[in-house]
Amino acid sequence: MNDSLNLNLFFRFIPCAAKGWPHLALTGESVCWEALDDRAAYKRKVLGALRRSCSLAGWILAGVDFSGEDFRGADLFSACLARCDFSRADLSGANLSHAHLEAAILREANLAEANLEFAILGRADLRRANLAGARLQRSNLVGVLAQEADCSRAMFYYSRPGNADFSRSVFYGADITRAIFRRARLIGADLSGAIGTANFENADLTGAKR
Repeated sequence: MNDSLNLNLFFRFIPCAAKGWPHLALTGESVCWEALDDRAAYKRKVLGALRRSCSLAGWILAGVDFSGEDFRGADLFSACLARCDFSRADLSGANLSHAHLEAAILREANLAEANLEFAILGRADLRRANLAGARLQRSNLVGVLAQEADCSRAMFYYSRPGNADFSRSVFYGADITRAIFRRARLIGADLSGAIGTANFENADLTGAKR
């Protein structure tokens, strides 16, 4: 895989060459993750590029299993990371602005101080994730599962966590100004230290501290 030339990047929409798969081809490959023969080798190449401080901005990595891996400070601007498994991965300080993380698994992931502004996280699994200090301004959080997440000091300005589940999550020092928690579940959440006014229309705030 060439790290700098002839990379297929997101928004070029190169389909998987393997018959029967509706996904985009991975960056540097002609097929998607599900149709890839040697997944371990591909993952080694991606992680090797990271170790050389290569930018992964715009890369198509949809569906790749990165569970437990080190992405600290990685540049993933506008990367296609839909369905990726980042459970227990360290993404602290990573640039995920405009990244596509639909249905990604980020369970127990470390996203502290990560830039997720304008990121699309619809239906992502953020249960027990560390979002302390994360920048989530204008992000799409519709339908995320984020029970017991640490959202302290996170920036939720104008984000859209509608129909999301933040039950038992902590928002101490978080800026929730104009965030749209419409029909969200915030059962037992600690909002007592949150800053600003959010839209909680039809949200379930049973047992929440405010």
